[in-house]
Amino acid sequence: MGKPIVGSGHEGTIQLVSGSIVTSTSGQIIQGELVADMNTIKNTDMKPDDGGKDLEDHLKNDDFFSVTKFPRANFCL
Repeated sequence: MGKPIVGSGHEGTIQLVSGSIVTSTSGQIIQGELVADMNTIKNTDMKPDDGGKDLEDHLKNDDFFSVTKFPRANFCL
């Protein structure tokens, strides 16, 4: 889910390429990494013809995630 400062925001999905999580002996997460395929950004709260496709293209463009330059996103915990 993504929310702007003003407004309701949108919901969607991004597929993960890989990931790992390290836990302590008590089960607490102490380290991890997730790798997302940014080309898989998918809006799920709008129909494609009602702006959903435009939103996906906008998020993939250079004014947001620059997916052509950065096709994967790494999230380290």
